[in-house]
Amino acid sequence: MTIREQTTEINSRAVFGTVLVAVFLSNLDLFVVNVALPQIGSDFGGASLGALSWVLNAYAIVFAALLVICGRLADRSGHKRGFLIGIAVFTVGSVLCAVAPGVTLLVVARVVQASGAALLLPTSLALLMAATAPERRAGAVRAWSAAGGVAAALGPVVGGLLVELDWRWIFLVNVPVGVVAIVVGRRVLPESREAEPGPLPDILGAVLLTLAVGTLALSLVQADDWGWGSPQVIGGFVVAAALAVWLLIRSARHASPIIELRLVGAPAFGLATIATLLYSVVFAAILLSGILWAQDVWGYSALRTGLAVAPGPMMVPALAIGAAPLARRLGPGVVAAAGNFLLGGGVAFWLFRLDGTPDYAADYLPGLIMIGIGVGLALPTLFVAATGSLPADRLGTGSGIVTTGRQVGAVIGVALLVGVLGTPATPAAALEAFRDGWTAIVIVAIIAAVTSLFIPRTPAPPSPEAVILPGGVAESDLPASGSAVQDDESAGLAESDVLVGAVEDDSSGSAVQDDESAGVAESDVLVGAVEDDSSGSAAQDDRPVRPEEAEPPSAAEGDQTSGSATEKNNKAEEKVAPDLKAEDRDGVDKGDPMLAEDRT
Repeated sequence: MTIREQTTEINSRAVFGTVLVAVFLSNLDLFVVNVALPQIGSDFGGASLGALSWVLNAYAIVFAALLVICGRLADRSGHKRGFLIGIAVFTVGSVLCAVAPGVTLLVVARVVQASGAALLLPTSLALLMAATAPERRAGAVRAWSAAGGVAAALGPVVGGLLVELDWRWIFLVNVPVGVVAIVVGRRVLPESREAEPGPLPDILGAVLLTLAVGTLALSLVQADDWGWGSPQVIGGFVVAAALAVWLLIRSARHASPIIELRLVGAPAFGLATIATLLYSVVFAAILLSGILWAQDVWGYSALRTGLAVAPGPMMVPALAIGAAPLARRLGPGVVAAAGNFLLGGGVAFWLFRLDGTPDYAADYLPGLIMIGIGVGLALPTLFVAATGSLPADRLGTGSGIVTTGRQVGAVIGVALLVGVLGTPATPAAALEAFRDGWTAIVIVAIIAAVTSLFIPRTPAPPSPEAVILPGGVAESDLPASGSAVQDDESAGLAESDVLVGAVEDDSSGSAVQDDESAGVAESDVLVGAVEDDSSGSAAQDDRPVRPEEAEPPSAAEGDQTSGSATEKNNKAEEKVAPDLKAEDRDGVDKGDPMLAEDRT
């Protein structure tokens, strides 16, 4: 390996580590807060569950509203700057959460956190692609996605450990990691941005989405106090619906909308997105209800609760891989429906088995295992079913819509559960309230399963106006900057919070291969990722090059293609390292953009 190659390798690893640590941290935060919620309420003078629910929902609402906007703004100003600002805002938000004296200020601090995460996550993948060699990008994307899976598996246990010290530690732990990521990121992250970022995103559309989802969540949370048939609740539903209609009308007319209606109108994408939203309603309600039951009814500590719920998330990555052959054989709709039915079945098991006498192995764990299997089957399959039907140049926008739908579903799930549980005064009333909540969850899971069954098995079409080059790559899809993943795609790829999927291609040359992508290991805390392999797909940098685009090979490229002379050339380059060519010292070799950044 030459000195130049060694330098590039070191820098790529530094970028890889910086990005993955930040992504892991933002995903971990989702699970630890769920585990800490009862302790937060106790510390704040017995705050109601309805008030505490906004600690979760404020984060999800703001993240959903800002995800696409922040990604597209970062396309214009630069992904490195966006990432560093995002991690800084997330870190400041974590400090504000840790010192919050009450629920209201804690919710405000969570909004700050969500704003940082919405900028941090979509820029992280773009930076990772810019710093990774083409032949290694598929593995880098898998690791980026797996960070969310690991966070999901470790989140309940880590959250339990930190809450045993003090719930404020779940936020304070972010601070030193964030500071280190900023310091290291300033030195090692490459500069990258969209060459033609397009029009500004729809800011008013984001406001309408925030107000619509927030109004709906408020009506659901307060339904127990106000009455389900009260004018306030009914009026809230009407206002939320009106805001949603306004958002749809505006999205149909805006040049850069939050929701692209022509994508939602596609049968495979639209049905898969709706099913994903319904799945997220179920998952969010299951997660919160399982934690509240263990701590509030059975009296488990935060640590014991974390250990109790951990088996479910830990099952998901392996099961997501196993879902791939099933999706190829049976179709994504059948597999996603089976996953949602298992989610409902696990909750139904709790509904009929759980009571006030703790029996984890016999009454809690079997239902949790069914839920874990359901998540592993449903989540990645639904994501792939949605994005797999899209042309390559719409993958970023499509995955952003799916991620937004997941966040909205999570808000509805938490709000619905809180509204149904209410504030029971006795253990018997609590048992009845949880059973009512689980009944509602089972009903939504059945609706999600039935919706999934109608998802068609559709191959990915190329853009109608695209010119197809050898290897199945659409000419219009090639990124001008040579990035493995279009910057416009990275705007919609989040992590956020819990879920996944990846879109791969294979040797058939298809820009998006629905079947292969179903096997990416992920958990319910991340978003989609776009993968590539050696076949020469739209997600890959080693695309066919026209004669007028061809450039003279660099010294490193010549070494790789010179046959038996490779070893001699490498030795010679190392021997005269102090006298490297001027263009190598200056970092202007187009094949190695990292060197220019190192010099700065």
